[in-house]
Amino acid sequence: MRNFKNFIKDERGDFVQYALFLVIVVLGLAPFLAALTDAVGIKFTQFTDKVNQIGG
Repeated sequence: MRNFKNFIKDERGDFVQYALFLVIVVLGLAPFLAALTDAVGIKFTQFTDKVNQIGG
C-alpha cells in the first residue's frame, strides 16, 4: 500500500510538471504563431486578389 501511494504521488507530480511545461511552451510560441498566421493571411489575400484580377 505504501508503494502505491508513492506511485500515485510521483505520477501526479510528473503530470503537473509536464502540464506546466506544455503551458509554458505554448505561451512562448503563441506570439510567433500569431505573427506567422498574420503573414500567411496577408499573402493569401494578395494571392486571391491577383487571381481575381486575372479572372475578372
